[in-house]
Amino acid sequence: MLRSDRIATAVAAALDLGNDPRFIDQPKSILEPLRKLLPQASPAELSPEDEARLLLTDIVSTLHQNVWIARVGESYVIKIDYTSYSSDLSAEVANAYAEAYLQDQIASQIGAAQRVTEWLAAQMTELRQRAFEADLAVQSLRADTPRAIGAATANGVDGAAQRVVELRHLEREAETFRTLYEVAVGRHQESIQQQTFPITLGRIISPATPPLRPSSPRKFLVLALGLFAGLGAGVGLAASRELRDRSFRTSDRVRSDLGLLCFGNLPFATRAGPRPAPGTLFQPALLRQTLDAPLSPYTETLRATLAAVDGWPSKERRPRVIGLFSALPSEGVTSTAANLALLSAASGTRTLLVDGDLREAGLSRSIFPEAKTGLPAAVADQAVFDQSYLVDPQTGLAVLPTILNEPNVGQVLGPATMQALLERAEGRFDRIFVDLAPAGLFSDVRSVDPFLDGVLLVVRWGKTPRTLVRSLVNEDPGLRRKIVGVLLSQVELDRVYLYADRGSPDFYRATGAG
Repeated sequence: MLRSDRIATAVAAALDLGNDPRFIDQPKSILEPLRKLLPQASPAELSPEDEARLLLTDIVSTLHQNVWIARVGESYVIKIDYTSYSSDLSAEVANAYAEAYLQDQIASQIGAAQRVTEWLAAQMTELRQRAFEADLAVQSLRADTPRAIGAATANGVDGAAQRVVELRHLEREAETFRTLYEVAVGRHQESIQQQTFPITLGRIISPATPPLRPSSPRKFLVLALGLFAGLGAGVGLAASRELRDRSFRTSDRVRSDLGLLCFGNLPFATRAGPRPAPGTLFQPALLRQTLDAPLSPYTETLRATLAAVDGWPSKERRPRVIGLFSALPSEGVTSTAANLALLSAASGTRTLLVDGDLREAGLSRSIFPEAKTGLPAAVADQAVFDQSYLVDPQTGLAVLPTILNEPNVGQVLGPATMQALLERAEGRFDRIFVDLAPAGLFSDVRSVDPFLDGVLLVVRWGKTPRTLVRSLVNEDPGLRRKIVGVLLSQVELDRVYLYADRGSPDFYRATGAG
């Protein structure tokens, strides 16, 4: 009964909710803008009565959606709650529901009493008429009884007893109708009194009061759920990224996947070093990090690499030739080769750096784009070779550039060219570092492999696909045997700890470097 449209209509009328801004101007759902985008039928012209009826229907629907009515335990107590954005309105509506229910019960009792009164009135009229007719019959029979008895005696007929019996029957019937009439009159009076003083079995035990705090949303619960949802989403996202990540992130992963030694991480250059001295070949900061920051993690990694190169088995000849290559372009091979060669030259070792990437010539473009001589012409004649390489005045490092417009570039790094290069460099250099083209695109590494003492594989952190690197390493056993180790380049040190096992060297280097 409390959920009926009649009670809701009474509440709406009692509180005049159609004109209450607290009820009408409530915040809309977040889906309301999307609902407005859906195609809707054009509203027809409505009469004022239809508009009022439509508004009342919306109000009743809103009341039904927000009222909550429940029985308290096993008792006959009913609890009424109403939810709205106004605490005062919530209390008013809850109280109005209770009042409307009680008034409806009273009206129901009055209506029932009125119907009983009307029925009793009709019964009284009928009983009064029948009682009157019965009394009239009794009086008529009484008046005629002595004459009828006398006539019956003169004729010798026993009619006296019959007349007496009939008279008594009529008197009892008249008495019965009078009794029924009196009872009906009494009940009619009681019915009228019930209409005047209606009594309801229900009452309000505790009226609703405005709440001191919102019932919803529960801030602590929402905060806790949001926290757990955020953590769950974060963990799920991290797991998804980890599952989709097909690159190398840690030294341990390099060792487990490739079975090769990983010398460590080469971080991104975070800031430019001091301005280089005039005349220095290596002007770009990326190419001279070992000179600008000799104690940085970058330099320490290359220092460990240089030590491994010195301990690597080589042919019984000088100079020792080390090639550097990657699987794809833009992996950091050129900057790694330049910094490793600078570190070697700064230690007093006679070092030659060769730009062997004949297609891009990134090293040559960076340090001496105006070079007129270099590979391949440099290996044709000893005198030309001596004039082709450039020497850095700060470290004594010699650099042999590549000239892109030279003829027969495709044959530069063939066996004959490398053999000639070694003959020209013999006696002048102790170490030669060759910056080679990407092995995933070109075959330069395999062409010069017989003339290399060892190679260093540069892998870009978080970018180079593991499957590609694995296939390059495993498909050529001869090349694999010459790989001294792997260097992870362009590493974001502030994120390494997210992937490294706690307690691993990568973890401590990353956290210590931060």
